[in-house]
This record gives sequence, structure tokens and C-alpha cells, in this order.
Amino acid sequence: MHNLNIINQIAESPVTNLELLCSGSAELRGEKEWRIRSTSGSPLFFVSDNFLEADVANPLQLIAAAWSASFISAVQIYCDYYRIGLPTPAAADAEIDLIMHYTGLRMAARLNVILQGISFEEANALVISAQHTCAYSKMLQKNIDVDINVVI
Repeated sequence: MHNLNIINQIAESPVTNLELLCSGSAELRGEKEWRIRSTSGSPLFFVSDNFLEADVANPLQLIAAAWSASFISAVQIYCDYYRIGLPTPAAADAEIDLIMHYTGLRMAARLNVILQGISFEEANALVISAQHTCAYSKMLQKNIDVDINVVI
């Protein structure tokens, strides 16, 4: 596993103009146990006001799931751009932490990007490019401590 702390290196983006690709919205309803559903009506998750309950999803898991999916989509964009296939197996495993700090609650995040079957240099280039394209990576890196690791 290699740790990626290269924030200032910006890759050329294959996305050149603004175009709304998708939009999503959700509703949160409940009292002690919360139900989250999309505004189209499909159920997404049940969450609890107690983050320590293991049988329900918590908001940190929702962020982790969205970040993982968004990041792999960004990797796929660059694989298409460079005309290479998405390495298999490919995965992105995200971890989001909620930390009690003397100044209040804080968050930290880690993303392990697994791109087997290609060299570390190729995987590293894809991950660097994707982190500057992935909307969740950009949002998280501006607000909390983020580590992105490349696993080959």
C-alpha cells in the first residue's frame, strides 16, 4: 500500500465543459430511527441517532459509499480517456471517522484504491487524476484530513 499525499499536482481533465450528469435528493424522516429515501420514493437506508448501533447505517457510511462510487467513476473516466481498460479487480474502500476533538467534532477520511494488474506508476497516475475530478474527493479534501492510498 502506498500513501498518496500529492494534492498540488493537477492532471489534464478529459471533462472540458459543464454538463449536469445527474442529480439526487433525499428525505430524512423519523424520531429515534430515521428512514432515508430518495425523493423518487425508493428506500435508501435506515439510520439511527446512535452512531454506535451496528444494525443500521449511519451518515458516515453513506458518505463512504458515495465517495467510493464517485471515485471509481472518476478512475473509469480516465481509463476511457487514456484508452485503457479499468483494471480488474478494481475497488475503492472508504473509511470516514468521526472524532471528538477538544474544539468539537471533527472528521477524517481514508480511501484505499485497489487497481490490480497494472504498475504502481499507472495506478498512481489514475488515482492522482481521479482525485482532482471526483466531486467527493474535492469536497472532502477542502474540509477534513484525507489520505488516499494506492493498492496494486
